[in-house]
Amino acid sequence: MFDKVAKAIIAAVIAGATALATGWDDSVLTSSEKALAVGAFVTALGAVWAVPNKYAKAGIAAAVAGIAALAAALEDDAVSAQEWVTIVIAVLTALYAVYKVVPNAGQPTT
Repeated sequence: MFDKVAKAIIAAVIAGATALATGWDDSVLTSSEKALAVGAFVTALGAVWAVPNKYAKAGIAAAVAGIAALAAALEDDAVSAQEWVTIVIAVLTALYAVYKVVPNAGQPTT
């Protein structure tokens, strides 16, 4: 049970934080960027918690984090190189963190 909750929390924090970080790129957080970050947090939390498959959990976490960061970057109608780096880091971090960092229940840890 702990791994299910921990993976969901990790995915939610990564999605929300990267959406905020990408939106903050221009030193201004609009209300829509804040709402997007909250939406990404809640979506990742619920989706990763509900899915039983560890591969699907990692994929959902990566997709939500990447899409949320991309949407925040597109708020000003352009995606800078720095924002692309943030998006890629969000996707890779979510994949790794949800798949590897928290051990899967019932799976031997090596």
